[in-house]
Amino acid sequence: MKIGIDCRLVDQEKNTGISRYTLHLVDYYVARYGSSNIYLITNRIDFSYRSCNVIFTRFKPFNILHFIFWKLKLKALEFDLIHIPFYSGFFGKLKHVKVIMTVHDLMYNTLENFFHSNILINSLKKYYINFIVFFSLRNIDQIISVSKTTQHDLKKLFDFDSAHISESVMLSNDFDDNVLAKNNLNPRGYFLYCGNQRRHKNLAFLLNAFNNSQGLPILVLVGPGHSTFKNVLSLGTVIVTGK
Repeated sequence: MKIGIDCRLVDQEKNTGISRYTLHLVDYYVARYGSSNIYLITNRIDFSYRSCNVIFTRFKPFNILHFIFWKLKLKALEFDLIHIPFYSGFFGKLKHVKVIMTVHDLMYNTLENFFHSNILINSLKKYYINFIVFFSLRNIDQIISVSKTTQHDLKKLFDFDSAHISESVMLSNDFDDNVLAKNNLNPRGYFLYCGNQRRHKNLAFLLNAFNNSQGLPILVLVGPGHSTFKNVLSLGTVIVTGK
């Protein structure tokens, strides 16, 4: 069994949601099939993970020309199974290969001015991405939606059915609490937001609630690009170590 996993959006420094999802996906395939059967496709020349085979490529997932010709590269690799953990696949059907795609959300279609405040620029970018998404989805054997909302949006916007499989959240009570002590945080006396500040996260609404409400515990923001305000504490990127 030769399994390819598209890791081109993995960013271990920024530790994005898709990065974590992809690496957990690799963990699953390694546990089931062994690392010698897993091939990780990446744009990073120094990428490595779990002793898996690594295939470097200069093909980018959202470059339209790369998207159209990416199929030829994949065909030459002769995989039995390919799992793409985001909504950019390839143009055209791959024969004799089973392909799975995970779609996390389609917010760029549902949120006004997602790409740009200029209506024309935003419309052109949305059309561009929709082209990639549609011609990716039509060549997939199994589409996975991580939420019921995404499942609904896929059907409504592109008329494709998908299986709903939620992302798993793995938390441990065994952690290094030095971060709490350093920032004078009571273990049960704060709310936590973990993520970036992209507009579709609606973080502005959350910040407004904590800035203007009386009696709420402090809101702690973990992730890149946040700022500290009244009743809001930004810790940036936090690394905790198990005991």
